[in-house]
Amino acid sequence: MKNNAILIIIFSLLMVVSVSANDIYVSPKGSDANNGSKDAPFLTVEKAKLTVRELIQKGLTEDVHVYFMKGTYIINETIVFGLQDSPSEHTVTYEAYAKDKVIISSGQSVKGWKKADKIAGMPQQAVGNVWVADMPENLTTFRTLYDGAVRLTRAKSAEFQMPRNNKIRRADSQ
Repeated sequence: MKNNAILIIIFSLLMVVSVSANDIYVSPKGSDANNGSKDAPFLTVEKAKLTVRELIQKGLTEDVHVYFMKGTYIINETIVFGLQDSPSEHTVTYEAYAKDKVIISSGQSVKGWKKADKIAGMPQQAVGNVWVADMPENLTTFRTLYDGAVRLTRAKSAEFQMPRNNKIRRADSQ
């Protein structure tokens, strides 16, 4: 009788700590060539999303959890979820792993900053105080610039008016 009680306790503990077959892990240190397990996580949100779609197509028997491990995930395109990402019988949850701090960002590093020479139309007091850099090729527009975690003030003057693009709908004004 005592052995049966011990076996039941051990079995119960194993059930509590067992990992679901539908747990998928993503880490900034991972690789999309990995299998998405905790020990071999994926690198990108997109790979995790495609893996979830495959699981849905095969027919889910349980809920799916996608866990993002601590770090920053840089994305180049908007993450879009559609009907193919949502099974009818089970749930798919994307969440931070164990309260890890997770950042999903479309921020891009701008490198090669240098002080600008005199530029046509530049006021004399600005000479030697203006920094320039080439933007990354895949960056067509930006609205905010940071130095590390500090948001920088945009250059402005009484004569400068930001050109307005009426094709872009905004929730608030610039």
